[in-house]
Amino acid sequence: MRSLHKQTFGRLTVLELAEVNEHRHSVWLCVCRCGAQVEVLQPNLISGNTQSCGCRQAEKAEARGLSQRRKAA
Repeated sequence: MRSLHKQTFGRLTVLELAEVNEHRHSVWLCVCRCGAQVEVLQPNLISGNTQSCGCRQAEKAEARGLSQRRKAA
């Protein structure tokens, strides 16, 4: 098993191994740049599929909403 301890993936920094799930995937406890903690499957970290706790998507959605409102005005 590859250790990801203290590595950073996008906005997430790995704190510790949380568990190995029933599919034998490592689940890592991470802290996001925004301060939230989240558990993430190792394959999702390595592939780049998960890069934040979800705050990044919320920021993108908010930015899209703001830009759409500006266009409508």
